[in-house]
This record gives sequence, C-alpha cells and structure tokens, in this order.
Amino acid sequence: MFQNYIKSAFRSLLRDKTSAAINIFGLTFALAGVLFILFFIKSELSTDSFHPHAGRLYRLTQQATRNGQSIPLATTPPPMGPAIEKELPEIEKTVRLRYSDDSRLSYGGQAYYEEGLWYADSAFFQLFGFQLALGDPASALNEPNTAVITPELALKYFGDENPLGKALLLGDDTPLKITGVLKESPRHSHLTFNLLASFSTFRVPPGYPVDMNSWAWGGFLTYVLLKEDATFAEVEEKLPSFIASKYEPELAAVTELHLQSMHDCYFNSGGMYGVNRNRTGNLAYVRGLGIVAVLILLVAAFNFTNLSLARGVRRAKEVGLRKVLGANQSGLALLFLSEAVLLSAIALCGGVILFFTGKELLEGRLNWDMDIQPSGLLFYLPVFAGLILLTGLAAGWFPAYLFSKNKAVQALKGEVKTGTAGNNLRRWLVGAQFFMMTTLIAGAFIVKQQMDFMQNTDLGFDREQVVALQLLDERFPEYYPRVRQRLLQNPNVVSVSAGDAFSGNNGSQPIMQPGVETQEATQMDILGAYFGYFETIGVEMAEGREFLETFPNDTTTGVILNETAVRKLGWEQPIGQRIQVGDLKPDGVVVGVVKDFHYRSLHEPIKPLAIFVPAVMSQVIVRLRPGDAASAIASLRNDWEAILPNLPFDLQLLDERLQHRYIADRSFSWLVYLFTGFTLAIAALGLYGLASILLGFRVREIGIRKVLGASVSGIVSLLSMEFLKLVFAACVAATPVAYYFMDKWLQDFAYRIDIQWWVFALAGVVAVGVAFLTVSFQSVKAALANPVESLRND
Repeated sequence: MFQNYIKSAFRSLLRDKTSAAINIFGLTFALAGVLFILFFIKSELSTDSFHPHAGRLYRLTQQATRNGQSIPLATTPPPMGPAIEKELPEIEKTVRLRYSDDSRLSYGGQAYYEEGLWYADSAFFQLFGFQLALGDPASALNEPNTAVITPELALKYFGDENPLGKALLLGDDTPLKITGVLKESPRHSHLTFNLLASFSTFRVPPGYPVDMNSWAWGGFLTYVLLKEDATFAEVEEKLPSFIASKYEPELAAVTELHLQSMHDCYFNSGGMYGVNRNRTGNLAYVRGLGIVAVLILLVAAFNFTNLSLARGVRRAKEVGLRKVLGANQSGLALLFLSEAVLLSAIALCGGVILFFTGKELLEGRLNWDMDIQPSGLLFYLPVFAGLILLTGLAAGWFPAYLFSKNKAVQALKGEVKTGTAGNNLRRWLVGAQFFMMTTLIAGAFIVKQQMDFMQNTDLGFDREQVVALQLLDERFPEYYPRVRQRLLQNPNVVSVSAGDAFSGNNGSQPIMQPGVETQEATQMDILGAYFGYFETIGVEMAEGREFLETFPNDTTTGVILNETAVRKLGWEQPIGQRIQVGDLKPDGVVVGVVKDFHYRSLHEPIKPLAIFVPAVMSQVIVRLRPGDAASAIASLRNDWEAILPNLPFDLQLLDERLQHRYIADRSFSWLVYLFTGFTLAIAALGLYGLASILLGFRVREIGIRKVLGASVSGIVSLLSMEFLKLVFAACVAATPVAYYFMDKWLQDFAYRIDIQWWVFALAGVVAVGVAFLTVSFQSVKAALANPVESLRND
C-alpha cells in the first residue's frame, strides 16, 4: 500500500509540474536557510561542550562593589587558584591563565607580533579538552620556558620541520621551548589562543606595583574543576569565608566570589572586566535567528498549503473515483499527506545540496566555522527526518482532511467544496505570509539603520587617516623619540604620538582622592597616552590641557579625566585636584578634562575614564595627511625599517580596528538581509503560483467581463484587489510586532537610533509592491487572453 501511495504522489507531482516546482523550489530555499541557521545555533550552543569535564568546570568570578557601583570581574588574583585548591576539599584542580603583555615572537631571523599568547598552569590539559598532535599533554607545560602552539603558528615559524624541541624567542630575552602542537586551533570555545606558555614562565611586567602573592591584583582567569561528588551549592556556600580569610577586611567587605559555568563563560560574560581577549556569544542573536528559521519554514509551509487548497478542484475527479473504488477518508488523507512528505523529502535533498554549496561562501562572509562535514550528516539524520515530517505534516494536514471528506458524487462532477473554513484558511495563510514578510522587511531596514549609525556616528574623535604601529618592547622609552623624530620628517605625516589605539583591552582601577577609603572609590577604566595623543586622534579638551613635554611632571603625576569621570566624582573644578589611580599612580594630579569620546563599543555607555602616561607603551599613533594611503603606508614602512630594522613593521588602520568591534553585529545584520530576501522570494513565488491557479478558475468570468466591455486595467484591478487587501491588512498588523521586537534588539546598544514610523510604511510599500507585481503579472496575462477561447467550451 505504501508503494502505491508513493507512485500516486509522483504521478500527481508530474501532472501539475508548475505547482510542484514552485513548492519544491520554495521549500528547497527555505530548508537550506533553516539548515544553515540550525547548524549555526547548534555550533553556538555547543561552545565549550567538548571539554570532558564541562559539567564540573567553572570559572571563578568576582563581584566588587565600590561607592555603590557593582563591578563584575572575570579575573581574580594570582594566588587565588593554588589557595582555593588547597583549602576547599570540593575542588579537584585549578588552572590560572594570564595573557602575555609582550607578544613579539621571533625565530630564524623572522619576527612577528602575535595575538593570543597566554600563560597557563601545567594542569591546563587535564581540565580542558584541547588535544595535542605532538607532545605529551601531561607534561607539556610543567617546566619554565616551555610552550604549546597551534598548527598555524608551527607552520608559520617552522614550516615542515618538527617544532618539538625548538625554541621561539618571546620579546628579547624569553626563549620558549616547543613541547607540544595542538591538533587544531581552538574552535567552539570561549578561550582563544595561538600559544600557551607555562605559567612558571610568567614574570610581573615592569612598573607593576604588585607581585604574584598580591591579593589586590585581579588580572588572572582562574578555572576550577569540582570533584565528582561535590556540588555547585556546596562550593558557593564556602566562598564568602574563603574571601574573608584572604582579602584585607575592607576589600573582603565589598567583594563577592562566584562560580560561573563553562556555558555562561561564552554567553553571559557581557559587561565583565577581563573577558575582552576571549570569545563571547550573544544569546539574543541565537534566539533571533531561531525565530527567523521558524518564520522561513512557516512561509514555505503556508505556500504549500495554499497551493494544495487551490489545486483541489483539479483533483476532484481523482478523489471521487478513489472513493467509488472503496477508498476511505483516512486512506485519502494518508495519500495527500504522503505527497506532502514526499515533496518535503525532495525539497530537503535540494536544501542539503544548496546548503553545502553555499556553506563555505557563507562561513567566509560571516567569519564562522560550523565544522560540518558531509560524512557527518548521518548524525543529523534524525533532524532531517524530523524536518521532513514536520514540514510535510504542517503543510499537508488541512488539505488532506478537507479533500478526503468530500462526497464522491460531488467529486465526480469536479466539485470540491473547501467551504468557508477552506477559503478563510487560504486568506489567513496569505495574510500570515505577508505579515511575517513585512515584519522581516521592517526589521531589516532598522538593522541597516543601526549599522549605518554605528558606522557614521560621531565617536568624539577623528578616526580617519589614523594608523597604529605596534612597538612592543621594553625599550620603548629609548626607541620612541627616534621613531617620532623620523616620522615627523615624513611629508605624509601630520602628527605622531603614542598610547592606546582603542584595542578594547582597557583595564580598570579604583579612583579616589587621597585619604578616602577603598570601598568609597570609583572604579574607572584606564587608558595610556603620551604627549600629543589627543591632538593626534582629534579629541577635544573640555578643560585644562593635555600632556605636554614642557611639563615633565606629567609623566609621573599627570592625570586626565573624561567628562563622565568628573560628573561621577561630583567635581565642579577638577583641574588641580589630587587623585589616586589605584596603585599605578598614587600621587596623581588632574591636569585636564577631555570631552567624552567612545573608546569602547557603542553597545556600552561611555564610562568614567582616567588617562595617564604609563611607564611603557606599545603603540605609536600616526595621523596621515589626506591622499594616497597606500603610498603613505609604504613610506612609513621605509622609515620604520631604517630606524628599527630588527622589529617587525605592524600597522593597522584605526578605522578598521574600530570596525572589528562589530563583527558579530554585521554578521547578524547580513543574515537578516539574506533571510529577509529568502522569505520575500518564497512568498512571492507562492503568491505567483496561487494567483495562477485561482485565476485559472475565473477564465470564463474574465471572458464574460471582456465581452461586456470591461477594460484590461479594470479586470487587473478587480483580480488583484482580493490579494492586495490581504497584504495591506497584514502590513498594518505587522507594524506593532516589528516595533516590539526591534525595540528589544536595539536595547542591546547603549547608543541607538530612534525607530521612525516611515520604516514601517516603507516595509508595507515593499510588501504590497511585491504582491502587486506578482499578482498583476498573472492578472494582465488573464485579462489579455482572447475571450472567445475562454467561452468556447462553456
């Protein structure tokens, strides 16, 4: 019997090739989009799940309260890990991680600045699931001056040679013996690194007023592995007393220690200090794409249902004959459902092919890696089977029920009564399609506006024609004057300074006036800047002055605040106020106030900021004259190689660095545009097929109207109006829904656009325009037909 259903289903599809093609193409594109979103969501949700002890692995975090301000910290002091492992019996093992301040690597005469260099305790590979292709994970990080690297780094420095036993030079004087090579670079983890050096190699950077036993220095990521019989609640309960036994009383009173699960490390670290060098995810984007996947699938299913309802009359006699020959209602319903499932299966095959055809292109465009191989699809067979059944049943159940219950006599006469329910359902489905389409169109417009806003908004400084040159070296104070003097002689250069180039790696310090208790301090971001920094990047001073070479004390005591910091401190006359910047600048004096500028992402509000001249900096900031950027950069390279031939020339445009902050936002927006286009195409395709079938039932009516003198424009208007009224109503209904969801999305940005009414009007115009063009094409075709031909057989 099942074989007969399949044969009948194939014959039905071949008899009505146009409707079948529309359904298959619509479902194919819809399922390809759904598959991409599903695999992306799975990839995101499985982040950090590959660690063998992920359920027992946590990160220690702190919640500090200062001056009524709650400050979440992902970092802890350096002695935290060993101490908590020793004193809490529920903890099996701990691992500390610390980023490398000096990231210049050299080997065999080649040197590069590298990102993602970390120090890690020897138990790293016992806690985390990263695998080694070469080396022993149990001992790879046991000894000082040893390191594990990624395959990419191994190829870059050692080529085809075996890197084990060879040494990379970190900075000028730290050799790192290679004791391991990872199987693959870290993926699907919040931890990203290119090199892991043994923790015993780490040394406190010069100028830091702390040591490795300092409980007031919170600059280390600390991970703990709970014993199998220990619980989260047991450990959390003991953390307050542990803090009280280690921290100074005034610091312990304002600090809480917590455990953060591995899953939360990726998705719930937003706003935490100390995670800027880790990958973080956005659950709102994952949920949003999940909703988009459902909408795409629904639009395609609605197309299928509508076309099935409209094709019912064509199959009336078939239904009648089957009933006369003994087919019962359940058998007929099963026949129609089997056709729907078969069509879904064909579409899914096309969707899988389309998915893998476009997967590499999409991954490259979005900078994602879903790590899916065709050979691994067997694992996803239950997902595919579920999609086929879900789509087929959702799209085919109502037509199957409706047609199977028609009486045989009526069916043999070619009469299939869909009734009020069927007609209403068809209208509702058309309306629902364009409701969802209008919602997505409006959302796409708003996303585009927000992206343009972030691209073009005034950040409080001039980011054009500014480049950052890396100068990571302890001899920066010796090298910088020579570099500056040489670059200022370059005709392409306007000004030169040094400082932070908005890398997003700002630390923070408690800021207070001398004599104020620590718990009353205001936590502020800190930024390093040298003479002429604000002039070079184009930040205006609100009061006072910037750091000047004519004031030698600026390097030791000078502090500049932003306007937000002054408001936070409540000062009316900030210039000359004495201020303490944590332990870094205990005797500071405010010499100037800069106007607020966006040194962080627009997702975050401008925070209080303290700026001072650090002992060592790492970036030379250069403003170029407008003109040929390529030739200007080439001239900078020549100057650099003439002055510092042993240091790599590493240049980055400031504007490109700023845009790097919004990679996830741009990827999300691009997906919204893509899938909005998908939905628009699917809905238009379905409406085209539906109009073709329904207008075919009105051929005689059109012929009569033409004989009675109706004009082509009048007939087109009459035939199109039924659809356009539904589309217009759907656009009106979609407006508040689109506003609600887009307003929720915009709340993720501290600085955002205001949603304008015309966005929804424009989305409605686009939806109505697509519907009109689609339907009018068929309407004009029907209106231009010769009425004699349509009435000949009447």
